[in-house]
Formats: sequence, structure tokens, C-alpha cells
Amino acid sequence: MLNQFVYSSKQFSKISTKRNHCVSPVDSLRRCLSTMTPYAKESSQETLSLDHLRWDPSAPVETARLPPSFWYTDPKIFQKEMDTVFKRNWVHVGRVDQVASPGQYFAGTLFGDRFIVARDLKGKLQSFHNVCRHHAAHVVEEGEGQTQEFRCCYHGWTYEMDGRLRLAPQIKGIQDFKSRDFGLFPIHVETFGPWIFLNFSRQTPEPLGTQLSQLGIELENLGMTNLKFIKQVEYEVDCNWKVYVDNYLDGGYHVASLHKDLGGLLDLKNYKTTLYEKYSIQSCSKSDAEPSTDLKDFPERVGSNVVYGWVYPNFMINRYGHIMDTNTVIPISQNKTKVAFDYWFDTNQCDENFVEKSLKSSHQIQLEDADICASVQKGLGSSVYNTGRYAPTMEHGEHHFHQLLYKDLST
Repeated sequence: MLNQFVYSSKQFSKISTKRNHCVSPVDSLRRCLSTMTPYAKESSQETLSLDHLRWDPSAPVETARLPPSFWYTDPKIFQKEMDTVFKRNWVHVGRVDQVASPGQYFAGTLFGDRFIVARDLKGKLQSFHNVCRHHAAHVVEEGEGQTQEFRCCYHGWTYEMDGRLRLAPQIKGIQDFKSRDFGLFPIHVETFGPWIFLNFSRQTPEPLGTQLSQLGIELENLGMTNLKFIKQVEYEVDCNWKVYVDNYLDGGYHVASLHKDLGGLLDLKNYKTTLYEKYSIQSCSKSDAEPSTDLKDFPERVGSNVVYGWVYPNFMINRYGHIMDTNTVIPISQNKTKVAFDYWFDTNQCDENFVEKSLKSSHQIQLEDADICASVQKGLGSSVYNTGRYAPTMEHGEHHFHQLLYKDLST
């Protein structure tokens, strides 16, 4: 099971149906936002000065330099990202089918915060901090299951699935205490297509659907109805999480050199990147040339058109042929990253042999990306490299990513 995220590498076909007392989902009281908020605690991170970041976000891509190498190697920058980039923006945590029915839940840890996502008994999607309001123990184990109440294993404080505190045992004599003020702390939760996103911001964020409107249209045009989740595969990569995102956003620049089998199937001359406020869309069509018999990849997997959608800061949606895969980039440290790939197939069009063959081709691409990202990370730590340059017609998606980073890191 993922450390930071709630889903495991296995399919979620089995869900516990036992009434779960010590292991159960938890949802919290939205009313607590205005009174006893978890965000009262001040961040331990200092605000980074503009001079400290040493990068000019206003420079056009034609004259701009890449961010300095310490953005990718400095533990202070990494911690600042945890406190800003990943606490202010929508981040992907799971799938809608994991909480399809009332009482279903999943729980995990995301960038230091334990969380729960659950479907309450009235069918409403909820998310809460997995922190008991008594002594801060978790109220449900990480994983997924089904329940009707959420009971802390430590002292038995019990919560309804809408987050309200229902029972606080043996508190006779307590003063100035109202149970309505001690529900679980809520987290902003929304869905986009088949995915669930959380936002840990203390402010009300922009609705996710509004933010990703054009991406939703692009995906609908390619068809989403018959796609079924099949499998998750995880990769641990020896690089900073931004190195992995940079690689994804280079406008197909690396494909011809690094992914020769995939590149032989695509018309890379017509590769296009379109930028939006907090996401970008890369697109490409298949090559009209007859594919070489030496290629390990195969045209049926790629289909006629490919769309690569990136959602700031760390979520990627890849739609091609009868397949969709998503990549969630999970920072572990300043030089280590976990990437979770969820694979979806149109099961009306894909038999088991096609699925296995496709997963094998994808695996080869992921290994190639992991190797080059690890090489880049080593180079960023060398004594001679400080910064590089963008290829203006290719890497404007990367430049856009760095501008968004700068804004979060400097405020």
C-alpha cells in the first residue's frame, strides 16, 4: 500500500463488510471550520525571499534560464513545497469507485497529514483529517473498508460518518465542552471524472471542475464511459519530484531519443502543448509511416491520437487508444519520488492478452523515464551544474510549471 496515498497496487475488488469499531472511516464536522480549526498552528517554514529563489518568472521562455539546481536538492525547498504547493492545491488521492456506496471509505497519509475519504450514510462524499479530537490518535487504520461509525482505538471517542462526535466516554465533570464543537476536522474534497481530489487549504479553493473545464472536454471527446480500472503499478525513482514532472512536460522533446519504440509510432513533428492556468494539455497523432518491425511497442496500444493532461502540481492523465493511465507523483524526499500508475482499459475492446502486452510496453517506458530522471538528479547535485536553458518551441509547458512553483514558493 502506498505510504502517502490510500490505494494499494492490487485491485480493490474486496472490501470488508464488517462493522468496524477500531478500524473505520472518519468524517468530520464542517462547522468546526469556523471555530476549532486545525490550521491555527503556524507553519514552521520561513517565507522564502524572492532573492533566495534566484529565478525570474517574468522572463519569456526564449530568454529564461531553468531554475537553479538547489530547487531540486535543498531540503528547505522540499519542506517549503510540502507546506505550500501541496497544501494549497488540489491533489489526487483515489478513485470514485472506492467509495461508491454509503459506508465505504479509504484512508492514507498525504504529505504528513493523515486523511480519510468516505461516503457517508446519506451518500455524500466526505473527507476529514484522521485525527481524534481527544488525544490526536488516528480514528481509522490506513486502507479501505466499510463501516457505519468511526471509533478511535485509544479512548473510544466515536464519530458519525458525517464527522459529528457521537460519544466521548467517561468525561463526567468536564466544563466548557460542547460535542458539536468536537467533530472531525474537514478537508475540501471534490471529484473530477472518476478521480477524487483533496485540498488542504484553510481558504475555500476554486472549484476543481471550473479549474479543469477544458481538460474535461478533451477527455470526454476521447471517450471515458467504458474505461475500467484494472491495475496500479508503483515505481520508486531516485530523483526530486520536479525532475519527474519536468520530464513529462518537455513537449515530447525526449521521446525520439529516450523512447524510440514509442516515438516510432507518433508524429512528433506535430506534437502540441496548450497551456491553461493550472494545467496543460499535450497532444499528438499517430505517425502515417509504416511502423518498423523492430519496434517493441505496437500501434494498437497507441491508437490514432494521444492526449497528455497535466494538473498542477503532480497529476497526469494519459489517454490513448483504448487505454488511459494516470500518474500520481508523490514526493518522498528531495531526491526520492514515488510514482503511482493507475491503468484503465476499455474492456469491451481489450482482451487479457492486449492488456498484458500493453502493460509490458508501458513498463519499459517507465523504466526509461526512471533511469534518465535519476541521471538528471545526480547531475543537479554535481559541483559544476547550476542552471540550463529551455528549448522554447518544446519546453514551454515546463516553463509554465516553474512559474506556478515560483508563485507558491514565494508567497
